[in-house]
Amino acid sequence: KKAIRSYNKMATVLLEFEMLYHRAWCRAVETIKTGMNASLVVRHPETKQLYVNFDPAVMELMVEAKYLKKMGLEVPDSAYTLCLKNDEIKKNHISLKEVLSDFEGVVATIPTVLLPLMRPFINHVEEAVQPGLTMLTWTSVNIDTYIGNIYKALNDLELLTKQASDVLECRIENVLTEMSFTALCDLPDDEPVHVDAFLDVTEKTCNDASIF
Repeated sequence: KKAIRSYNKMATVLLEFEMLYHRAWCRAVETIKTGMNASLVVRHPETKQLYVNFDPAVMELMVEAKYLKKMGLEVPDSAYTLCLKNDEIKKNHISLKEVLSDFEGVVATIPTVLLPLMRPFINHVEEAVQPGLTMLTWTSVNIDTYIGNIYKALNDLELLTKQASDVLECRIENVLTEMSFTALCDLPDDEPVHVDAFLDVTEKTCNDASIF
């Protein structure tokens, strides 16, 4: 009998705790759900780096709602609606993180000397990102289109960066390297050279080097 009383007492305490926790959770749902009204992207005020603006508490809420539903406990309609969009929200979150990471990676591959030339195309990607900083939230219905627009601008930037880098490396830097090893005059080691002869030899050497 003592064991039964202890068991019943413990069960009562646990049930009361469950009810209190569940009520507190239900009250917190609306507060956490406001995270869905945040902008998709934020910019660091100092580094200017772009970050996905997603509240981890929203993901926790969806997981908790899923298991509370399985336990037969009441789940507010707003939390249940979030659960129905769980896959979509996760997909958008991952896609946004990937596209911002890709953008950062592409910009990092641009040679410093080409940055002024590529700035208008970098700005074009920034313009595609801009709606996520100012207008779009996690409740917006056109997030897929938004991410697609960023990828389109980013692909253009990546292609142009590759082409410009190839031109810089193959047609400019290689030529400059070859020029740096090209002698522009040829002086004999054992005898002096008359000025006129020196000019003729130097002119011929330069002409031969330019043809080469």
